Amino acid sequence: MKKIIALILALVLVFSFAGCTGNEETKEPETTNINVEDVYASIENAVELNEMTILGEDMILNLLGIEAEKTVQLKVAEAADGLLADEIWLVEAVDEAAAKEIVDLANTRIELQAAASKTYSPEQHEIVNKAQIITNGNFVAFIVSPSVDDIVAIVNEAFGK
Repeated sequence: MKKIIALILALVLVFSFAGCTGNEETKEPETTNINVEDVYASIENAVELNEMTILGEDMILNLLGIEAEKTVQLKVAEAADGLLADEIWLVEAVDEAAAKEIVDLANTRIELQAAASKTYSPEQHEIVNKAQIITNGNFVAFIVSPSVDDIVAIVNEAFGK
């Protein structure tokens, strides 16, 4: 009888240790190694852009409403010529909620640019109406450019789409 109890206890002990080690895989959150500086450089190398001005954090907040503390990395450029509607935003938001806010700001920007360009430049108005917003997790790209299709292809490649 003692041998049977010892055998049962030994089996329980073996299965207890086996249960602790388990083969469960814990999934780490997917991290996408997208560097917005590199994506912008790829755009500049592949597409003939109008002369662009890179905006600093203060201008990004004042002009576009994007708060730096809601971003991990960002690159925002707009046409140096104020009569052109060209803009490129490449933003990694801190979380999903911040990414949604940035998408909302981009949509508002399209509406404002469309209203303004309608009265002064039908050509720029058409460019604004073709604007694209692309998202991938916490990454947001906003593109207003005569070369929107080429830029979208570069961004989609960077996003792995």
